[in-house]
Amino acid sequence: MPYYRITLQINRKKKTIGIRQLSNSDIDYAWRYYEKKAHEKYSPSDIIFFEVVMLSKLSQDVKGFLTKAKRPLINE
Repeated sequence: MPYYRITLQINRKKKTIGIRQLSNSDIDYAWRYYEKKAHEKYSPSDIIFFEVVMLSKLSQDVKGFLTKAKRPLINE
């Protein structure tokens, strides 16, 4: 299962960055899925910046995410 870094900036607020794991490896699916989630919470006119990036499971961001969540790295 791939990992994604989602970056979201709302009007007049700091950027929010999160790491999430999604079972679907299609980046376009992940983009639509997380964009829909963002629009459920915020008005589309309030969203200044939105980005979804697929990450390697060996990246520092994913290792930090797994350490914080205390999840094991799954070798596929």
